[in-house]
Amino acid sequence: MALNTGSRYTTKTNDVDSAIIAVRKGSSSVKYTNYVVKSSETFENIANRIYRDPNLYWKIADINPHVKFPDLIPIGTTIRIPS
Repeated sequence: MALNTGSRYTTKTNDVDSAIIAVRKGSSSVKYTNYVVKSSETFENIANRIYRDPNLYWKIADINPHVKFPDLIPIGTTIRIPS
């Protein structure tokens, strides 16, 4: 499983059994804007509207760990959208 290098996670290989594991990178300052979720919105459709690419949903997911179910975000939830 390859992880995106722009994510807050990086991959490491465990030399003992050649397993690839995800390791959280150090925190960095990220510029973002607050956004209030509307009805039926998901990280994917927000990413599609903002970045014109639904596959960039991980940028929004990484900066919003408080959202446990990104396909069922409660209406009115404030999330951060990275610049």
